[in-house]
Amino acid sequence: MQRSHFLFYILLLLMLQTFAACQVDRRPPEQKIRDRFAFGRYETSEVVLPYRLSRPGKLSTQKKYPLIVMFHGAGERGMDNEKTMKHFLPMLGRADFPLDEAYVLIPQCDEPYRWVEADWNLPAHRQPARPSKPINALFDLMRKLITSESVDTSRIYAVGLSMGGFAVWDVLARRPDLFAAGIAVCGGGDENTARSIHSPIWAFHGANDQVVKPARSRNMVEALKRAGRSVRYTEYANEGHGSWRPAFQEPDVIHWLFSQRRQ
Repeated sequence: MQRSHFLFYILLLLMLQTFAACQVDRRPPEQKIRDRFAFGRYETSEVVLPYRLSRPGKLSTQKKYPLIVMFHGAGERGMDNEKTMKHFLPMLGRADFPLDEAYVLIPQCDEPYRWVEADWNLPAHRQPARPSKPINALFDLMRKLITSESVDTSRIYAVGLSMGGFAVWDVLARRPDLFAAGIAVCGGGDENTARSIHSPIWAFHGANDQVVKPARSRNMVEALKRAGRSVRYTEYANEGHGSWRPAFQEPDVIHWLFSQRRQ
């Protein structure tokens, strides 16, 4: 090959590389986040659990990464493995959310199940002796992920809203050996389980919530205080059931969550 041809091909290659590097990613920000999450289905003899999983951006087997489990509300139940993310996207899209440095697992509860088999319209409920079938499947899925992935087992977190808020109270009481902290938004738990909860929790509720009464969070917070547990509570005077919107934008909420470690 003549030298002039060789230089031409080198120049062409450099131009193509420069062109590729200058291409603008025109996907909407929310779509970029969605595209990070792989689809999965976990099946047991009792239930099928669809889930979405985002892995750290530059995954290294030499490092351990936190795992955050996000529990959706009743309106996102089903098997589509899509709508579970919609209320979490504002939180996941925050500049301070370490999406590149964490595992994020979003399971989906199918109808007619609930994360917690309890009536959230009642002023109180007793925690069922056994976890719900979807929660039981989730615990099994988490065991497998912890075994196969580079998960920091001292930094596993639970975040949930509405029906998912009930899930956070439930799993923290059932598995104090597993979760380092939780964020429970407009949910409720069994006050009798307060002494079983050893992980710090930040609860949120809207004072005008007509779907899940704010007393459900207030009562759990007071029970935890009586038990000497670590708890924070934020109640929004002008919010109804959608208190996850301001909760997930609290300036300190991301730092607070990821700074917690299970001893």
